[in-house]
Amino acid sequence: MLSTEFIITSQFISPEGNSTVMVQMIKLSAVFMGMTLVVFLLYGLAAHSVRNSIVNSPGRILGIQRTFAFIFASLGLKLALTKQ
Repeated sequence: MLSTEFIITSQFISPEGNSTVMVQMIKLSAVFMGMTLVVFLLYGLAAHSVRNSIVNSPGRILGIQRTFAFIFASLGLKLALTKQ
């Protein structure tokens, strides 16, 4: 992740700027890390809301259980019918 940050932020460095390259990299890296934090917080909030909507719905839980049961039964049948 750190190498990605350097690759992305180094494109926006201006050698003719008022501050040194190191200061510009630190500022851009801080902005990049802040944006990444916001994105991960949004992912967490979205996952939390999806989890709550699934856990609080018995119908959805039953549907998920039936889907997994069907998948496992299908894989077991496929395994039983395969020739070695």
